[in-house]
Amino acid sequence: MSDSSADSIQPLLEGIAPGNAAAREALLKHSQDRLRRMVKQSLRKFPGVIRWEDFDDVLQNVLVRLDKALQELAPPTPADFLALASAHIRWELIDLSRRHSGPEGVNSHYLTPATDEDGGRRSVEPPAPAEDPLGLAVWHEFHERIQAMPDGVRRLFDALFYRGLPQAQAAELLGMRVRTLRRRWHEARQTLMKEFGDGLDIR
Repeated sequence: MSDSSADSIQPLLEGIAPGNAAAREALLKHSQDRLRRMVKQSLRKFPGVIRWEDFDDVLQNVLVRLDKALQELAPPTPADFLALASAHIRWELIDLSRRHSGPEGVNSHYLTPATDEDGGRRSVEPPAPAEDPLGLAVWHEFHERIQAMPDGVRRLFDALFYRGLPQAQAAELLGMRVRTLRRRWHEARQTLMKEFGDGLDIR
């Protein structure tokens, strides 16, 4: 069984210890379907990455990151493990976004939609930021801004924006009332909307 509920992950976590490669492999194999869904959900938020990177390659990089992380720490609960996985997914995608959105990156040379007949790889002049408020560079800056936020706000975005959890489930995960979560989520979204404009769709 490769999918994983919280109950099925817990026994595997109890076997995690530094140097126990077999336990790490068993945990990652067991959790792979869940991790695939998490990568797919987050990858949609990175248009500057999704058009260039193969999904399976991204997933493999995340698994390598997680394996290294688990060599140094053992998440005590399934929620801790999934939070760790989500963080490494986000870091991998941010690293890829930096690579593709830099001055020498492909996104600085190919800005046409990826659905074009030529695959979106026709070289064009980058539009001015005012003409392209939701362009790839803006999304890259947006993710960087979230990464720099205080831990509590970043965890909100991790649960609601990147993982796409229902608010009730996110509130339980974060240990707060749904009403409190909604208020903090509204405040966090408003902060970013002021920076990036009302056209930025943050759900």
